[in-house]
Amino acid sequence: MRIHGRDNNEKRRGAFVLLTVLVVVAFLALAAYRYNDLMTAEYLATAGSHRAAQARVLAESGIYVAMRNLSAGEAIPDGPREVSLDPQSGALTGSYEIVMFDEESSRWSLNGLMDQDSKGDALRKVLEKAQSYVPELNTTVISAIIDWLDEDDELSEEGAENAYYMALETPYRCKNGPLDSLDELLMVRGVTQEMLDGSGTATGLRALFTANGRQVNYDPVDTEIIHINSLDLATLETKL
Repeated sequence: MRIHGRDNNEKRRGAFVLLTVLVVVAFLALAAYRYNDLMTAEYLATAGSHRAAQARVLAESGIYVAMRNLSAGEAIPDGPREVSLDPQSGALTGSYEIVMFDEESSRWSLNGLMDQDSKGDALRKVLEKAQSYVPELNTTVISAIIDWLDEDDELSEEGAENAYYMALETPYRCKNGPLDSLDELLMVRGVTQEMLDGSGTATGLRALFTANGRQVNYDPVDTEIIHINSLDLATLETKL
């Protein structure tokens, strides 16, 4: 009778262990299914983000193609099939991307200089100093930039106003106002892509100037920054 009792206990323990193993396996299978579901969602999200990035880059490429055609004075296409978006023949051997973050507060603001002096004398002095870095920036281009930014339609010496731009094959009006972006300089007479971006070791206007430079006047703890190089000594003494 004792031997028979031990056999029954061993069978009950074996059944309990089997049930425990089945429960553990079920939980592991559920966890694996959940993990697979999450990874599938992540894959779909990544693929969607990749397609969205491709669509955005294609849209930007279309804008630059239009800018190139307009700046080159070429005939405007009547339909999308007349625009060549794939000038490269054959397979590409490789590709790379360059991402840069620039500190714009260290550059001269073209709009800010015009705000200080609406006649453009301050901007002219700064642009003349930049000639040593950008050799193509001659006095004719400087005058054209000032005429593009000033509010009047009076032609400065060696400058360019509405009369010049409206006489082009593809006419447009002189801005006579602040720049929306530095790329707008490409519409100014005499400004080229190489002058704006630089070529080789040569410096471009983009490295020296910005359209709307801003400088934060507070540090991370909301303490006002005091510029000790300020020319207003009375105000500087009060702040210190």
